[in-house]
Amino acid sequence: MDSLQLDMLAIEKMASGHECLSLSERISWEDFPCFAENLISLIGGEIIEKIDGPDMRLWQVKYRTSILQLVFDDYPLMVSLESLDSNGDLIIHDLYKILLKIS
Repeated sequence: MDSLQLDMLAIEKMASGHECLSLSERISWEDFPCFAENLISLIGGEIIEKIDGPDMRLWQVKYRTSILQLVFDDYPLMVSLESLDSNGDLIIHDLYKILLKIS
């Protein structure tokens, strides 16, 4: 995968009340690690933990002063960045603007 497939850029509110940045509906299980590494490198973040389950991948990412979750879910197929707190909500909006410019 040479470039980021950001076909689904949208901000949504999660059940927790925090923000979620939808990124793609086209990334497969096999493509996720490369996609994640490219995305995190592009934004200048750091992957601090990888949790891989049978139907979901949840990687914790440190970006600026917050921890975000980069999530791959296979049903429905979606890759997203999820906020865990109000500071993360603001960062989600900043990242949306940055990624919108390069997509």
